[in-house]
Amino acid sequence: NLFLMDIRNEIYYDPITFKNSNYNPITRHYGAEIESRAEMFQGKLEPFVNWTFQDAFFKGGDFSGHKVPFVPNNKVSAGLSFNILKPLTTTFSMNYIGKSFAISDQANAQPKMNSYTTFDFKMDYALKGFKVWFGVKNMFNRRYNAYGVYSSGAGQVGFYPAAERNYLGGVSYEF
Repeated sequence: NLFLMDIRNEIYYDPITFKNSNYNPITRHYGAEIESRAEMFQGKLEPFVNWTFQDAFFKGGDFSGHKVPFVPNNKVSAGLSFNILKPLTTTFSMNYIGKSFAISDQANAQPKMNSYTTFDFKMDYALKGFKVWFGVKNMFNRRYNAYGVYSSGAGQVGFYPAAERNYLGGVSYEF
């Protein structure tokens, strides 16, 4: 998938007014998304990969040519699903988020926030429309900042740490 979007009034959080505002003028986002999945050994093994490349910048105005904050150039997810028993599936996945400028750093005045990689695990059991699932996000307990917000008044970025290893579970019914 190739894309080119010119977005009018893209919403952002303004740390000076403490309100959501709209970027003016236009922001341009262009890039490519590639996804691939394969079934191997009669569907018992399914490798997959998703990659998004995106360039986002301001067109016109005071920040013309500057990068749109909090939009990484690269995002990658890859993994492997095992369907050993018909109703039981386990999936191991890797998620990479590339570097980006902090939220509200339209001038790109601060260094980009660090990229990070996490690994996840999920197991689900499906039978007659019911699905029970369990997952571990960030299974290696990687410490990273989920996002950062630039304060021009303080001249620095405030970072928000991401959740460390966490566990999720649920039940659903599809009809």
